[in-house]
Amino acid sequence: TVKVIDTVKEKDIKTLKVFSAEVENLYIRVTKYFEPDLLPANQNMLDNWKLDLDRLMRIDNFEPDLIEHVVKAARSDAFWCKNFLSLLKLRKKDKDGVAYITVFINKFKNNGKPRNQTEELIAAFQSGKQIFDS
Repeated sequence: TVKVIDTVKEKDIKTLKVFSAEVENLYIRVTKYFEPDLLPANQNMLDNWKLDLDRLMRIDNFEPDLIEHVVKAARSDAFWCKNFLSLLKLRKKDKDGVAYITVFINKFKNNGKPRNQTEELIAAFQSGKQIFDS
């Protein structure tokens, strides 16, 4: 039997979120760095990922290219690829209150590759920069 519903209650209508073309484009660009099983499984999760991208650009003032670079670098890192499983992580804060996007920017500012302190000192020495205060 087929049940016909002739009245629709307001609470049953879901609101469809509409995002800017810039957010939609960035979403397509960054999701290629996630395995298929990590991608949003339902519309609500999809909306949350896009909402965070929107907030990163609109509220936090990060450029789309920088966001993509950070996602690519973090998802390519041996440690972070196992700990950065969702775009929602970018706006979350670590134990020191620093947003993970900022943590990733500082970690991967060398072309997507982390640098340790020794490498930083060697690079500073080779460039002739003063390493220690006099």
